[in-house]
Amino acid sequence: MLLIKACPRCQGDVTPIVDFEGDLQLSCVQCGYSKYVPRGRRPDLAEAKPVVGTLRRAS
Repeated sequence: MLLIKACPRCQGDVTPIVDFEGDLQLSCVQCGYSKYVPRGRRPDLAEAKPVVGTLRRAS
């Protein structure tokens, strides 16, 4: 999964990585920014609303 334009430093793409203990690390593909999120501090992803854009054909 790739989070588009989610990096707070460069607005680059962020990839979430879950380690063997269930902790989450967010890492930017472009600038290398990294943030560690412990298991107890993660938001419940089941309650999160997906962000879906609508593609429209140019007229």
